[in-house]
Amino acid sequence: RRVELFRRLQAAPQTLGQMQIASGISRRALRRHLRKLEARGFVTCRQGVYAVADNTGAFGHELARLAGEG
Repeated sequence: RRVELFRRLQAAPQTLGQMQIASGISRRALRRHLRKLEARGFVTCRQGVYAVADNTGAFGHELARLAGEG
């Protein structure tokens, strides 16, 4: 699920509501996934809008590559 969310954010920054509608994931689960991605430095949240972090490092670049393969 996190890779799916990461893919969505690669396409464009989104709010929690936009991601919930597009993914069908419950709000509670979505928040949990996004918090984990944010804690690991893969995404950022500014004023309620989630986006892929600029400084994801080697692992983040690999995640981005894998997300692009789906």
